[in-house]
Amino acid sequence: ADDRVIRKAYRSLSLKWHPDKNPGNQYAEQMFMMVRKAYEALTDEVRRWRKRGAAAAAGLLERAQADWASIRHAVAAAAA
Repeated sequence: ADDRVIRKAYRSLSLKWHPDKNPGNQYAEQMFMMVRKAYEALTDEVRRWRKRGAAAAAGLLERAQADWASIRHAVAAAAA
């Protein structure tokens, strides 16, 4: 799910189970905490994948540039 869907579901469920809307309801409080923890886990995972994707792309680019430089060097050495 994308960020918008996750955020929308979180807002809906957190309003439904919020302790201020359900005073004294222990089950609602537990559900609210579970929704909050799930949201934190999902958003952290999304951020981690985004960072990993950017870092992996940068690393791949660096390796490709290094490989290309070594290929050009090998071709130049073979031509000499």
